[in-house]
Amino acid sequence: MLEYRVPNKEFVATYDFHKDRPAAHHMEQPENKIRLLCTAALVEYATLCHNVESIVDCGCGDGGLLQYLKQRGIGNSVGYDFHGPGVKYARDARGVSANYANFLENLEMLTEADLTIMSEVLEHLDDPHTTLQRISSSWIVVSSPNNETQYGHADEHQWVWDRDGYVNMISKQGWVPYQVVDVHNATIVLAGRL
Repeated sequence: MLEYRVPNKEFVATYDFHKDRPAAHHMEQPENKIRLLCTAALVEYATLCHNVESIVDCGCGDGGLLQYLKQRGIGNSVGYDFHGPGVKYARDARGVSANYANFLENLEMLTEADLTIMSEVLEHLDDPHTTLQRISSSWIVVSSPNNETQYGHADEHQWVWDRDGYVNMISKQGWVPYQVVDVHNATIVLAGRL
């Protein structure tokens, strides 16, 4: 069971880090598209089995996941990201509700939806543990890479987990994992509040 804090403050996910980066179109990248489709499947499961109606995607990027959910008629969704080019693309090209906001500063208010998504977000944060504790939603769908180690990981990642370490970390923050899916070197978890 692995949970490792990368000793690197240069690439912590902040407004300054992201403001000039180009939008990342994950839904158009085969290695990321399958992960996003599996994430959407867990969100859809939550809407069908756990009365989830409202959904917030914190770290929505260019809105690819929101667009897919909208096309499938899954929930009432809104996204937040502090990456301006991604939010602009989400609104203009994908036609989804995306807002430019530092969701980490207003997490309790912004996550008053039934379900919060954080897809490929937690590994970028300085303190993912407290972030999970602060979410107001009753349900979460979160994902992070599960194939990195303390010796081999993306430069911008602050945390490294294997599957068991990730599920354990989520559980310790007051969440009960209901579904855990491993796909394309990522672990995706649907969890509910204790």
